[in-house]
Amino acid sequence: MMNDYILTTSNFNTVEALCNEALSKSKFISIVGYPGAGKTTALKAFANNKQNVFYVRATASMPAREFYSKLLQAMGVEGKESGVSLHDLISNISFRLNFNSIRKLIIMDEAGKFKPKFLEYIHELRDNTEATTGIIFAGPQYFKDNIEKWVNKGIVGIPEVYRRINHWEELSPIQKTEVRAIANHFGINDESFITRVFKTSENFAEVRYRIDEHLYKQSFIE
Repeated sequence: MMNDYILTTSNFNTVEALCNEALSKSKFISIVGYPGAGKTTALKAFANNKQNVFYVRATASMPAREFYSKLLQAMGVEGKESGVSLHDLISNISFRLNFNSIRKLIIMDEAGKFKPKFLEYIHELRDNTEATTGIIFAGPQYFKDNIEKWVNKGIVGIPEVYRRINHWEELSPIQKTEVRAIANHFGINDESFITRVFKTSENFAEVRYRIDEHLYKQSFIE
């Protein structure tokens, strides 16, 4: 019921503002927050239909070469990376990002899946494209904790990546006004229900589930 509805929450607005800043000023910004905070929804909405914004989502099983192949595909280049080394792949991406003076933005979602070696490759891409391209990292809170732990351990390449991140942003907890806005949008004005959902939901995904469930039950009563 709710897939087509996007609430412009405080977190949504924060992500949008940070993406605009990273894009316009070629900044490297990391956004961290609890699962269900709305990171992916906001990032995809920002990237939607923008020719100079490239969204890639990491997975735990995705090797670096596949990730950069996905990035190249997001840039509109398909079938060009077969047999190409990772170095050449990053060089190709860098060349395309630097081809003209138009500002670009790379959004790397689920950055908590990145391993230290993977971050070394990000360091290479960042140095190649710093004048033309912003980068957004988005992941859970433990992503920042992991990087800081790796920095303290002196793991090769991680201090260099950490220093290049211009800003860390931690997203806000869900607000009752936001729960009310979602409920009201779907015709639910019962304050006791809204309060109950707010107190028992840790994220927007849970809010959406409880409201969807409520609407489903109401359809049988009516």
